Amino acid sequence: MVEYGLEHDAIHPGFDDAALKPGGIGPERWVAALAYLKAWAGVLLREPGHGPLVVGSDTTCIKGGSMIGTPRSAAEATDILRRLRSGWHDVVTGVAVVDTRTGRRTLFTETARVTVGTILDGDIAEYVGTEGWRGKAGAYNLRERIVAGWPMSFAGDETTIMGLPMPRLVEVLKTFA
Repeated sequence: MVEYGLEHDAIHPGFDDAALKPGGIGPERWVAALAYLKAWAGVLLREPGHGPLVVGSDTTCIKGGSMIGTPRSAAEATDILRRLRSGWHDVVTGVAVVDTRTGRRTLFTETARVTVGTILDGDIAEYVGTEGWRGKAGAYNLRERIVAGWPMSFAGDETTIMGLPMPRLVEVLKTFA
């Protein structure tokens, strides 16, 4: 957010959303609901004197019609990365903005596509050993993996894949001024 000129404080919402299950709703509704849950937790946890707007976000990957969230173990991260290699998947990020002064809220989702080439099992094992997968939907950070030389490309907004679609968020925040 800093590179977009937005001052912010980041706080953990106080719960592990990886333990939650989406039930029968689709990915867009799921990530929007989790984003709102995180934003509302942020409203409750924020320190006095901080700005009036609270933003929450959540991201999931979609491969073969199934949602792939944040791995809870190294074994799960390995399985996810093996599943994502040599193909494409969509990344859906939901965002919620809550104005603590008025109670106004806005929710939106953005989608981007990631194409992943062949990644060897040894490369996956080496990466998983770094624990860089922790806290990341799909078990990876796009920029980090591209810099590391993984064969990845994308269509759409990179920041959507990174977990917070900044161009759209900046436009939404302007409506709260």
